[in-house]
Amino acid sequence: MNLFEGLYSYEIVLLLLGVVLFLTLLVALLRNVFKDKPYVALIPAFFIPIVMIGYPSIESFKYQDGLFEIQKATNAVQNEPSNPQAQAQLRELQAKVNKIAPRAMADPRAKEILTSAHLVLARGAVENRNPKATAEGKTSSEGEPNKAALLREAGELTETLGHNRNDQNASRRLTAVIHQIKSMGATGPGDVTTIERAEKALGHPVN
Repeated sequence: MNLFEGLYSYEIVLLLLGVVLFLTLLVALLRNVFKDKPYVALIPAFFIPIVMIGYPSIESFKYQDGLFEIQKATNAVQNEPSNPQAQAQLRELQAKVNKIAPRAMADPRAKEILTSAHLVLARGAVENRNPKATAEGKTSSEGEPNKAALLREAGELTETLGHNRNDQNASRRLTAVIHQIKSMGATGPGDVTTIERAEKALGHPVN
């Protein structure tokens, strides 16, 4: 596990400075001990680097634990979408994804986990809007409202990105929604237009 994963740049700097300060104080303490000089006054100073090291370390641990919980919750919803607890898990998953996403900018493994989570959340949003539609065994007439809901959500997310290109949550969610629309088959001109607008807002094609 990389200790720096999931940390903001200021937290990495804080961690490194804490290590440097701790080592400096340790050298000063040992020097005073071996030279029989007063060293008691140095001991309270160790509290500062301990805090500087401890805070980023705790955040890194919480980030890794959060990714594990997101992956676990995603798998649970995927394996048992009709379970009565699925909706509660879905809401919990949404909160976890929103909390972790800003820290996952440079972590490929985290991006993969979050993309899977967004796909599950997108399907959950569609099922909430159209409870009669199921993930399997639906006819084209039943599937159409499902797809229409996805297209509406894609339009809303595209508008959101139009106002704020740096909205990483909207970007990941839109990527997941467009991926699902493409997997269902873009058959109408409206589908193609929605996908083109979304990919333009994202700045890259969605496979």
